[in-house]
Amino acid sequence: MLNFSFKRPLMLLLLGFIGCAGLYASLKVTIHFFGPDADITLPENLWSGLHAYGWGFLKDYNFAPDNWLLSLVPLHFLVYWIFGLNPEGIVVLGWLFFVGNAVLCGLIAKTLGARKTAIFLPLFLLFCGRYAYAPGFASYALSHNGTNLYGLLILLCSVQWIKNRRIGFLSLVLLLSIVAGVSDPWLMATYLLPIGLTALLALCVCKEEGQRRPYAMLFAAIVLAGWVIKTQCFGLLSFVPSFRFHLAPLSLFPVHAYYFVKCLGGLFF
Repeated sequence: MLNFSFKRPLMLLLLGFIGCAGLYASLKVTIHFFGPDADITLPENLWSGLHAYGWGFLKDYNFAPDNWLLSLVPLHFLVYWIFGLNPEGIVVLGWLFFVGNAVLCGLIAKTLGARKTAIFLPLFLLFCGRYAYAPGFASYALSHNGTNLYGLLILLCSVQWIKNRRIGFLSLVLLLSIVAGVSDPWLMATYLLPIGLTALLALCVCKEEGQRRPYAMLFAAIVLAGWVIKTQCFGLLSFVPSFRFHLAPLSLFPVHAYYFVKCLGGLFF
């Protein structure tokens, strides 16, 4: 049997090898499935239009509700400024979003106390199957997966706020929620609503005032962010179309559940 002093370095070496293999494999698959897409032309159109016509071009552009103006477009502009209008930079940016999501899942697990899971979860996610890259757009630089990066950051900051009570984390929850929510309404249904309802439930269940206060402040931050999003940043982004969510009828719930299980399974095959 191996001496205990050799087990830890050996395990770290093995995890490092698996991590490097996962990074390499995910980058190769990202490059393979990258292709033209209507959404991915948005930042390039805005970049060219702003240079040609100035800031007034924004009000003339025909945006969709998921516009990514404050969340993802600035990151694309940074890539264009450094590397020019080259597809290679956008491919790498999308891959970094994918890797960032995997790392954030591990950090959330670690914050919740699941230290072993925190090590293996990012490695596991790096080896997602073809479905995540092709129909799932998991590595596209301009997709809901970029918003997912913001959502996981908001979730991580929410957990950190509840655990450590540092106002900086709560401020980040508010700021990131507004930036990502104005840019993509999908964030409200997938992250802000569940986090807000969880905070409200914890507020109702907790009896001690000291435990209730952080949940109350988190709930207030989510509500405030939702209000700012609905006002489109107090009218500053009024040229972007608004979006209203509607609760699906109960008859569609089984259909949605079926596709949820199907898509979840497709991520790893």
